[in-house]
Amino acid sequence: MVNDVIRPFTTPWHPRLAAYEACCPANVAPPEHEAAWPEAETMRAELTALREPLRRIAEGLGGISGADFGVAATG
Repeated sequence: MVNDVIRPFTTPWHPRLAAYEACCPANVAPPEHEAAWPEAETMRAELTALREPLRRIAEGLGGISGADFGVAATG
């Protein structure tokens, strides 16, 4: 799961966001600075795309363990 689904997302995005966050001016609140990141929309779209594979993984783990992990509620 980590190598196949999560790492392909975090490997490019984590350092890019960290580099942008490191340039936050002292007079700007970090959430405001992050909201102005030009790549935010693209990153969020890719993050949203992770929902389906992560939901399938949660369903599979639920089937193995007998727990639903709230997947039915969030569908």
